[in-house]
Amino acid sequence: HRGTEMTGDSGKGSSTTLERKIEECVTGGLDHLALSDSFIGDEGCAIVAETLRNNPRIRSLDLRGCNVRAQGAAVLAKALEHNASLTQLGLEWNNIGVNDGGIDAICQALENNTTLTELDLRNNGIV
Repeated sequence: HRGTEMTGDSGKGSSTTLERKIEECVTGGLDHLALSDSFIGDEGCAIVAETLRNNPRIRSLDLRGCNVRAQGAAVLAKALEHNASLTQLGLEWNNIGVNDGGIDAICQALENNTTLTELDLRNNGIV
């Protein structure tokens, strides 16, 4: 994978950092966006979802340890429903299963998504 990385960011007030990293990925023609441990939260998921909708080049997305909860997962799921390029999605070490709706939204999105072959949901409070 050719990609850009953003790790260990505090997440607070870092939407411009997130947007800058995404822009590097998109304009650089990269296919892997690594945002692990950046704590983008549900708010950052909206920016990432928009990127997935508008950039079919991205094949791999790493959101491990990003403080994604059910709301952020639902936003990502909407983008996944119609995405035809992403093959790998790492969501390990988030809180998607803590509240209702996140896992259900992802499962529903997978009914329509035909390209995602690897989805990591370990350590998300899923019961």
